[in-house]
Formats: sequence, structure tokens, C-alpha cells
Amino acid sequence: MRLFIAVQVPAQIREKGAEIAREMVASGLPIRMVAAQNMHLTLKFLGEADETKAAAVKKALETVAFDKFGVSICGFGAFPSITRPNAIWLGCKSAELGALAAKIDAALAQLGFPHEKFSGHLTIGRAKARCDLQEFAKKYADFDFGAFEAASFALIASQLASGGPVYSVIGEFFAGE
Repeated sequence: MRLFIAVQVPAQIREKGAEIAREMVASGLPIRMVAAQNMHLTLKFLGEADETKAAAVKKALETVAFDKFGVSICGFGAFPSITRPNAIWLGCKSAELGALAAKIDAALAQLGFPHEKFSGHLTIGRAKARCDLQEFAKKYADFDFGAFEAASFALIASQLASGGPVYSVIGEFFAGE
């Protein structure tokens, strides 16, 4: 199974992301939308793991202590760039989210997972072919998609299916009081 660690995002924010993706598709851009129910803030992608490795990851994540924190979803961008996009995303503002990602990175280093640079974002689509998103970047550069309080993060398994990935939470970890 493929594993990743993420903060779940409220439905109203995910739906706003889906609206932008639908707008891009309707404009003729070659975009594959991420299903709204699958949108999340990835803290760390772990890749393929068996049941034993998943159990070890879950145990390591139980040691990560954090407090509830605010997250603001605003702005628009793409990796590697707006003019040559692969992943299309909404921006994320939260110093605490980055701090949580660093704690998770440190907890999983003992299991052999490499350190990764964290860049908080909410992926809403993927480019199927070369395209230019400058018009959308200008339109949504300063757009506020909403804010929420993050009180947990999850270890999620991804199973690839014909209709897209199917996610299942295999562990959820909550903020201290």
C-alpha cells in the first residue's frame, strides 16, 4: 500500500478548490481534477509500505506532540511553475503546519525515511499536457479560500483504482489539550 501523512481539510474549502479546477477544465485547459473528497494537506509522502512498516510508522507518529493550530488557504500556484505546471495548488499559510511536518520528519527518520523539504499546499489538479496558468494565477493570487483549525493529522493509505485513488485513514493523531 502507498502511505502518506496529511491534515484533513474541511469540505467547504475542498469544494472551493474543486470549483477552481472545474473552471480551469471549462476554459479548455488540459487539467485532471483532484476529487474534492481526496484533497488534503500532505505533511509527508511515504510511498509503498507493507503492514509491518505501516505499524512502525503508526507507532512513531504516536510520539509526535502538537497543539491545535490555524491554517489559512489562500493564493494559487503550480509545481514546478505556472507556465509549466504539473501539480496545481492553492496556497497554505501556517507556520505551525511546517513545524508539525518537521516533527513528523524527525519521528520517521529513525525508520529510515529521508528528510524532505516541506511546502504546504492543497493540490486541486494536475496538468495532463503543457499549459499556461498565468491567467488563473493572476485571478486567484490573493484569493482567500478560508481558514480552519487543525486538531489532528492522519496516516492514510492510498489504493489506486480505475476511478482514481481511494484513500483510507489507518491512524489519526490528535493535538494535546
